[in-house]
Amino acid sequence: MFLKVLIVLFLLASIGALFYGLFFLVTSKTSSVQLFQSLKFRVGFAFITFLLIAVHFIFNGGNLSS
Repeated sequence: MFLKVLIVLFLLASIGALFYGLFFLVTSKTSSVQLFQSLKFRVGFAFITFLLIAVHFIFNGGNLSS
């Protein structure tokens, strides 16, 4: 159950970083630094989410529903 909560939190953080980057893309013409930082966070959150899903898959014997 703890891993599922972590997975959801990292998915939400990834979505938040997506909108953070969108905000800087729309509002500022010289926001490439903030946009790149948002991209780094989004890729990092997606990578951690993927690892958490893999750990959950391994520890549950291939059963993703439990």
